[in-house]
Amino acid sequence: MNIKHISILSIISLLLISCGSTMPGFAKKPPNKKGYIYAVGVGSNKFEAEAIMEAQTVARTQISNELGMKNQSKVKRVTDTVNSSDAVKGFKTLIDEYASNSMSGVKTIERDVKKKGEIYKAYVLMELNEADAQKRFLDRIKSQKDVNDALRVAGLYTEWESEFGSNK
Repeated sequence: MNIKHISILSIISLLLISCGSTMPGFAKKPPNKKGYIYAVGVGSNKFEAEAIMEAQTVARTQISNELGMKNQSKVKRVTDTVNSSDAVKGFKTLIDEYASNSMSGVKTIERDVKKKGEIYKAYVLMELNEADAQKRFLDRIKSQKDVNDALRVAGLYTEWESEFGSNK
């Protein structure tokens, strides 16, 4: 899915959320807990399962976008700080793996489905335990000696370890 499609889905989700007067509480005010990323998705369809899947896709896309922005920031810092091109390439590979693996940790924690006429409207609240995902990412970095050494020399590993370790 490209950025244009993701943006359109996000805009549609926000419009659907803002139009609903019977919106569930979790959609009006999603949680904000340190170490977690939350997203609300909304989907409409004449089939209930399709409405739920659409809502989950919108929420996953929002989480993926947030991770993507954070990952771009990390890649830029590593590129600007680490002197080894092999370590930078290795880090970029690890960050791509991390993004893919992290999304498998996204789960639906609340769901609300209403039927109006012939159309189902689904709201889902999804979360990613970012602290756990980051810990797994740091463990993966440890297994890549050249990347691990380069990040430690630059001081980035210790900084991230401290940041992610404090999210427990």
